[in-house]
Amino acid sequence: MLVAGVDVGNSTTEVALARLEPGRPPAFALVLRAPSTGPKGSAPAAAGVRELVTRGSRRLGARVDALLLADQQPVETDLLELGRLEEVALGGVAVARPASATPSGRGVGVGRLARLEELAGPPAPDPVIALVAGVDFEAAATALRTARERGWRLAGAIVDADDAVLIGNRVDRDLPILDEVADVAALPAGRRAPI
Repeated sequence: MLVAGVDVGNSTTEVALARLEPGRPPAFALVLRAPSTGPKGSAPAAAGVRELVTRGSRRLGARVDALLLADQQPVETDLLELGRLEEVALGGVAVARPASATPSGRGVGVGRLARLEELAGPPAPDPVIALVAGVDFEAAATALRTARERGWRLAGAIVDADDAVLIGNRVDRDLPILDEVADVAALPAGRRAPI
C-alpha cells in the first residue's frame, strides 16, 4: 500500500510517500516539496497537494492508495506593513510593528508586555502579551501553556522567529501572535500594547 502524508505550510507544502505493509515500519520512498499554492484549507491549496501527489505517483510508478492530511481550517491573513518598532505617544502604550505575513490567531490582543521568564512567576491579575525572543517554538508553546494553566491571562504573544502558527497550533489557534518582530528584546516590558 502506498500512502502519502501531506503537510500544507504557510509557505511550502510537503508530501511524503511511504509503502506500508502489515507488521512492518513504513518504508519511505520519496518526499516532494513545492511552494504552497493558497491558504490552508482552500481549493488552490488542494490543487497544489494533488499536483505533488500526482508527481510522486508518476515517479514511483504506483498509484497512491491513501492520503493522510491533518485537519485544515481555511486561513485568510491580511497584513498591514508598518515597519519596525516605533515609540508612539499614546500615553505609555508601546506598539509592535510586525513585518511578517504569517501571524496566528484571531482579532486583537491588548495587554501588558511581559517577558516569557516573568510568566514562570506568580500570575498577574491583568492580561499580558508574552514577549518571546531566542526561544524554540516548542519551548515557547510549553511555557505559554503552563503560564495559562497557572492563571496567567494571555492576550497574545510577540515572537522574534517565524513561529506564530507553530506556537498557536500548540497553545490556542485563536490567540493573537505576531512573529518575525526583530525588536522583541527591545520592547518595553511593563507597558500596555495592542497586537
